[in-house]
Amino acid sequence: MIRSSYMYMSGLRYGGHRKIGNRYFMEADTVKQEQRTVLRERFLRMCAAITGQSANICMQEKTNVQCILGHIDIDVQHVQVKDLLTPMGKIPHAVLRLNDVISIQIPDLKHKEY
Repeated sequence: MIRSSYMYMSGLRYGGHRKIGNRYFMEADTVKQEQRTVLRERFLRMCAAITGQSANICMQEKTNVQCILGHIDIDVQHVQVKDLLTPMGKIPHAVLRLNDVISIQIPDLKHKEY
């Protein structure tokens, strides 16, 4: 048997594997899944926290707009906004493609408890 940092040797545990009988099972998948769950929850909380916040958005073609952020779609491709102030005027309701957005700045982010 080749010595590996991911195997049991002489009854000691190495890496993210666990020995049951004479087989080795990975625990790394469980750890990664838990990490993805935590990151997804943080992302969803961030999406909820920015809803209703005033924002300055820098877009392609050197366009800067101001708006109140709404909801982000499930694929994170579009964001709904209201009171969109553009160089050409004010639009009461709009949907922005996030592919066109370079940055979103939220000057006075108000903390919400969820």
